[in-house]
Amino acid sequence: MMDFTAHVFKRLRKFNELPSETAKRYIMVAPFAGDPIAKFEESMANCDKATMDAFYYNNMAEIMNLAPA
Repeated sequence: MMDFTAHVFKRLRKFNELPSETAKRYIMVAPFAGDPIAKFEESMANCDKATMDAFYYNNMAEIMNLAPA
C-alpha cells in the first residue's frame, strides 16, 4: 500500500526508492518488545543521555524529518 500511495502522489514527491524498501531497511518489529529492548539496554549500560535519546526517539525522528526530543 505504501508503494501504491507513493505512485498516486508521485507528482508531489520524488522517491529515490520504493517506500516499502526504505521501510524494510529501517523498521524492525519484534513480537515481544520488552525482550529486544532489555538486550539493547544491557549493551548500552555506559551510554550517555544523547545516545539513549537517539536510541529511543531521535534516530527515527531524523528519518521522519521530525524535531528531536
